Amino acid sequence: MTLYNRPQICFTPDLQPEWLLALVCIFVGCICNTTTIILLASSHWDRNVVPYARWVGFTAMVLFCLAAVIFPMGFHVDEIGGQPYQLPNSHQVGVSYILFVLALWITVISELFAGKVCLPHF
Repeated sequence: MTLYNRPQICFTPDLQPEWLLALVCIFVGCICNTTTIILLASSHWDRNVVPYARWVGFTAMVLFCLAAVIFPMGFHVDEIGGQPYQLPNSHQVGVSYILFVLALWITVISELFAGKVCLPHF
């Protein structure tokens, strides 16, 4: 790493525990989403799997929301120099994180719609 014509510094980047936990939450959430899609497709033949699909989808939503809350805790690393949930003025959040939070909102809204549509009507 070379900054502003200073001497080059070599280091092995360590993944912060906050970011590692967020990565695990996102990875397991993707597996839950895939499982939900498979369960919903299989519910065409067996209606008994619909409640499982709902719960697995809800678990995915919780994991993604947890990742979005945990990820900004890692902004305190020396390379960034910020505080948890607060970046310094010299840094900005990238478009990928903004799209991730937008996808979370879409997931929450779609879960609400799916719950409204899939719940039995009395």
